[in-house]
Amino acid sequence: MKKTIIPEKNSTKVVFSMPKEALEGVSIVSIVGDFTEWNPVMLKAKKDGSFEIELEIPNGRDYHFRYQINNHHWQNDFAADRYETSPMYPHIENSVLSLPSVAKPAKAIKPAKATAPKATTTAKPSPPKASKVADTKPDDLTKIEGVGPKIASLLKADGIETFEKLSKSSEKTLKGILVKAGSRFQMHNPSTWAAQAKIAAKGDWKALKKWQDELNGGKVA
Repeated sequence: MKKTIIPEKNSTKVVFSMPKEALEGVSIVSIVGDFTEWNPVMLKAKKDGSFEIELEIPNGRDYHFRYQINNHHWQNDFAADRYETSPMYPHIENSVLSLPSVAKPAKAIKPAKATAPKATTTAKPSPPKASKVADTKPDDLTKIEGVGPKIASLLKADGIETFEKLSKSSEKTLKGILVKAGSRFQMHNPSTWAAQAKIAAKGDWKALKKWQDELNGGKVA
């Protein structure tokens, strides 16, 4: 598993690969995980018998994932950052991809050009400038159980880019966004997203984590 960090986008290009030695008699290898909304994405077969795929994934969280072999068997990544028990299936251990946030590189400050002093004149008082309202910084909506990177981008495209806005969104509105995005997203249930977002907006991560441990893919178990 090779990682190439993209600081300006706060994301990482990750090359997932399965060696030939682990795939005798295998014709199809797919990867599923938090970063694919748990939908299978096929790896490309290489001439040497191995399988590989490169995905660009947002930084700032840990992702659970596994490989699906010949649409039937499951296997973990030998090069995973670590392994953790699945939050939905306690008897299963998932591979974990850890992608911490990366600060964007600072822009170089150009030195100010020297200017000749201007003649002194009686300046007219200029009217006060209207103060600009600070832009609201988007939140990481993938911290909501059931919301992966693709669904987060759908919500942000619809103007729901913060926990506060998500907490005020009705279940009907959220379902409408998923339906509009296509059949692959209609299976997701947003019934708890607004309530989770309300807790996240308060910054009470301990309470959110405790509740999420009781959920099943963002739904009440």
